[in-house]
Amino acid sequence: MPNQLGISRNIRKLFTGDLEAKMYTNPHFIGREKHYLRAQIGRISHATTIVPSGMYEVNEEEQAEIGPTEEYVIPDTPDLASLDAWSHYTPNILKNCRISHPAPIPPEDTEITEEEMMEAILA
Repeated sequence: MPNQLGISRNIRKLFTGDLEAKMYTNPHFIGREKHYLRAQIGRISHATTIVPSGMYEVNEEEQAEIGPTEEYVIPDTPDLASLDAWSHYTPNILKNCRISHPAPIPPEDTEITEEEMMEAILA
């Protein structure tokens, strides 16, 4: 759940190993240790899954992966030693604890379109 993911960013707690253990934290975490563990695994996997740059094509409009690049050649090991040779495979988790912004609903009494509102959010 996004709210558990957001709260898990602010908690520093050691795991007990009992997945059904109650969580006594500040800020209050709604759920058991298994929910906290799932939130932490999600955060770690989104932050650490990397692939060589250029290996996958991405549709910029939809932010969706298209698939492996046809003419991609795996670089040599010395070329992969640079940080610029790597990119994240999964999208970053945003401050709203999701990987994409929800589509805005424009007010009925204005002529603002959904696209204009999304541009304002992303700006």
